[in-house]
Amino acid sequence: MSLVVVEPEKLAGQAGINALKQLQHDMAKALACSDFNRLSQLDATCSRLLDKVTRDNQDDKTLLLQVLLDVKTVYATLIGECARIASSKAN
Repeated sequence: MSLVVVEPEKLAGQAGINALKQLQHDMAKALACSDFNRLSQLDATCSRLLDKVTRDNQDDKTLLLQVLLDVKTVYATLIGECARIASSKAN
């Protein structure tokens, strides 16, 4: 048996955008299925992924701005949907 050190995936440029888009898709799918446990897991993953994408793209301010705007849109949608669900349960 041998030990293999795996280099962490680099998320510079398009790779970071693609990873975040996949995460956003997964979050939307979990919300559509009302899978709030999965959504909570994805939320934690989003935080770590944003840290890594930010670190790997620290010199590309345009890309960082776009990534943050995309994530802001996802969270605005999630919050709106959660408010709608809470309101419908209250009635």
